[in-house]
Amino acid sequence: MNLTADDGLRRAHIELTPKVPQERISVVELKDEDLNVEQLPLLLTHLSPAEVRWEKGGELIGPDGSKVKVVGKGNYSIRTPIYKSQIPWIPHSIHREYIRALILDLLPCREGSALLNPSPWRRRWIFDKEKVVMESGEINLRPKRADHDIEFREGTIELETHFYNPLVYYQNPLYVNWDTEIKGSSVWFSLELDGAYGFASSKPITLKLEPGFARVQSLGQIASLRGVNWSEMKLHRLSFDMSNPLIELECAPLVPLSLYRLEPSTILPLQLHYEKEELTLGFLNLSETPVMGRLILAGRILEAWTVRPDGSKMDQLFPELDTLRIPMRRWGVVFVKMKVRKLLSPLLKKYQVT
Repeated sequence: MNLTADDGLRRAHIELTPKVPQERISVVELKDEDLNVEQLPLLLTHLSPAEVRWEKGGELIGPDGSKVKVVGKGNYSIRTPIYKSQIPWIPHSIHREYIRALILDLLPCREGSALLNPSPWRRRWIFDKEKVVMESGEINLRPKRADHDIEFREGTIELETHFYNPLVYYQNPLYVNWDTEIKGSSVWFSLELDGAYGFASSKPITLKLEPGFARVQSLGQIASLRGVNWSEMKLHRLSFDMSNPLIELECAPLVPLSLYRLEPSTILPLQLHYEKEELTLGFLNLSETPVMGRLILAGRILEAWTVRPDGSKMDQLFPELDTLRIPMRRWGVVFVKMKVRKLLSPLLKKYQVT
């Protein structure tokens, strides 16, 4: 599902993941199904159209607090979504050339090859048919073998859950929702009653439930695990991992290093762009409450700003050498632009992975 614009753009050209800079759309025509997107007001705010049209007029109100005027008959306050549905939304794939350029500019490198965990958190993974872990943004010759509780399978999973009427949480565009009946697909599902069963993939998953049983299918690999709830299992991060596999680098670090780390666990990266010491990052907070995001980078952050959809500077942020704190509202999206340079070699010791 995508928004409709009358600027000669086809529906598929307006994505459900915001980015900067964003080309402004003059007029957006909404269809009824578009109002099933929870974060429709946030997406429209980012697009900054001169006018939004729908059958009903008034104001659209999203879960993050975004409000957008809509032209139509009447004057209503309209909360999105109008109807709950599952809308597949695949997490952002990090552009490999940008991150390779960032590494070459920030970190010492020798001839050889290495692997990068592009996720800014600890990854539990499978490598050469063995369970492994890699630390946040870790660059190493190979992952470290270590047992973990995630199983990776192909195709179809059928299991006995003993759950008669679980709540099912799922990932929609920029939002996590729940329902008791599932008719669509999502990149992750969490079945929750007395504990939880979690399933994640890089491709849409379909879920069929019967009392006590579940059938899970995907065209991609499926990760499964047990836990308390979707947030504790970090299914949003697991789906991001699966959409962003390990990256091969044509350089080897002198010692294993961590490029970056992102906290807290509710935050997902939406964008990474790097060119000539300028790093642009987008973040999504999948939380009911505001959070203070924290980015730790293996480099000097000289200055930083939040930016508008067109890429222009907005509010100044104040980095602490290698650390940037970013205030984020509930279910919010923020984009940050920063100037970065190498750290002195002795300061890189704190990023070594043991």
